[in-house]
Amino acid sequence: MKLNSLRGRLSGKNNSSDAKGQTQEDRSFFDPAPVKTVEDGKAYLRRLQKAQKQKEAEESMQSASAYGMENSYQSDAFGIYGNASMVPRVYQASGFDPYLRDVSIGDEEEDPLRTSSLPHIAWQQLEEWGLAMFMHLYCRNIRRLLAYHVKDVVEAFLENANALNECGVMADVLLRRVPSQALLCPPGQTNQMTNVSLSDMLQNLAKSPLFFSKERGVYLFEEHQSFEKYLNVGDPSSTDYSSLERQQYVLERLIMLSKDRSLDRFRWNKGSAWKGKEWTENLPTDAEILMNTFCCMMDNMLPADNERDRPFWKSYYFSKGPNRPFTPRVRSRLFLVQTVGRPPHFKALVKGAVREIVPGEENCFHAIVVYLHAVKKMKAGYLESINLHRIIEQVFDVSK
Repeated sequence: MKLNSLRGRLSGKNNSSDAKGQTQEDRSFFDPAPVKTVEDGKAYLRRLQKAQKQKEAEESMQSASAYGMENSYQSDAFGIYGNASMVPRVYQASGFDPYLRDVSIGDEEEDPLRTSSLPHIAWQQLEEWGLAMFMHLYCRNIRRLLAYHVKDVVEAFLENANALNECGVMADVLLRRVPSQALLCPPGQTNQMTNVSLSDMLQNLAKSPLFFSKERGVYLFEEHQSFEKYLNVGDPSSTDYSSLERQQYVLERLIMLSKDRSLDRFRWNKGSAWKGKEWTENLPTDAEILMNTFCCMMDNMLPADNERDRPFWKSYYFSKGPNRPFTPRVRSRLFLVQTVGRPPHFKALVKGAVREIVPGEENCFHAIVVYLHAVKKMKAGYLESINLHRIIEQVFDVSK
């Protein structure tokens, strides 16, 4: 008898509330959700779920206390429908996924684009995309790919520096150890240039026939410009972004990382000692250097206006999380985002949806793998009409 009475009380809660003359009307579950964007939809869904849980808890406590059965029944005591939550589904064409981590808009402490990821959430998303099982092999492949690229870049840089040194440019200037040289006199020339900085050389002598390599058919200073993007690591808005001291550190760190094919000297949350002192947070970490190297590698694959142009880095990378609400450009593209500076943490922003990435030593490699998988899955392996199948196959080939 008590069981039937309890069922009737739970099913007739709306009638009892009407009898009390309450004037407040609840929103119907069949009414359209008041959402306009993906973030609004996910926040609205979470509010509904939270309100539903609180309501069920209050009703269960009231029912239990009224019949003296505080511990007799659980929330799912009446079968599979006992704990059902009548929450409306929100469908949007922009890629809404209620399982992705969500936050209230404007809350920087909980914004996934300004925080690191929870490991279990990140692994869950990897499983959803079918990447969890072989992720260690994908990371191995991307480490090798970056190691080979770093080695090629370092060798090409040193070859270019030797050629410029034969033309009268000091090695210390090219290695960013000193800002300028007092005299510059190319071979076979009588005119001397005084107090010339490296930036002046790159700007004024890029197309000079005096610094043209007949063996390789390239202008040496123009070629040297293509290496600058590898040395500029970090936030472009910072004052020391392109300082010579910072470039010198990155260059020497790249030379050190190029000495093996598996990046065994990689230290994800710091770097190496510098000028007899321990590494400080003013210098970039190895994870930031390698992420910038990947962006440079992608820059080389996309159409560019000149040697200094960075099409991928400008269009598909954020050194910090973008502001909300997202623009149509952000909602339609795939991005790599550095969400935390120290220790460094990267995530993927896939058409407005944040993909959580496992934190720690392998974070930057995980982020690159997830990003390339998104390009493969959502862009058919193309980025701006450029076929990336070659690099995608190298990363996701687990047979080697």
